[in-house]
Amino acid sequence: EKRLEVSEDDVFLEEPKLMKLGAVDQPPEIKVAGLISPDKLRRLGWSWDSGTIETDTYLTPKNVPPLMNDECFHLRKTPGGTFLVFKWGRNGLTGKTRIAIPLVNEKDVIKATRGLVEIVTLNKKRTIFRRNGFALSIDLIAELGDFIEIKAPDKKADLVAVVKELGFDSEEIVTDTYLRLFLKRERKEL
Repeated sequence: EKRLEVSEDDVFLEEPKLMKLGAVDQPPEIKVAGLISPDKLRRLGWSWDSGTIETDTYLTPKNVPPLMNDECFHLRKTPGGTFLVFKWGRNGLTGKTRIAIPLVNEKDVIKATRGLVEIVTLNKKRTIFRRNGFALSIDLIAELGDFIEIKAPDKKADLVAVVKELGFDSEEIVTDTYLRLFLKRERKEL
């Protein structure tokens, strides 16, 4: 890196195998379709943490069907910056492995997305609450609907118990990613 005056992120962008080596397993998470009021969350001991707008442009390599090998690229734009996110594989029902590489300028974005084609852009208004190490996101997605995503602090946490405490049934648990939900919906409409 020093000799060639490139950053670790530049190296990652050039080689997907290195991206996988730099990735980390995500904490377990679970998603339900629906909405819950912030007042109810506060009554249950959740505290507001933050709110943001995220635009996720999902990408796939040219001539490769979306979600091949359960791999997914997306370009995430937030008020805090732009990131190339690469996720793959399921760790049981609730987790994926991912890496997020910050992209500093438009040149980085062009370099990161070279060889990739756009599938869809999803616009998300996200409000985050926290309790006892758990993170709960209320996701309002213009193109899909309303969801609640709960991330556990560790692999031992009982996410289904949290879902039930919030008033949802286990049948309301969504096991698909937002991209997979979008693709399934589009196929039904065809």
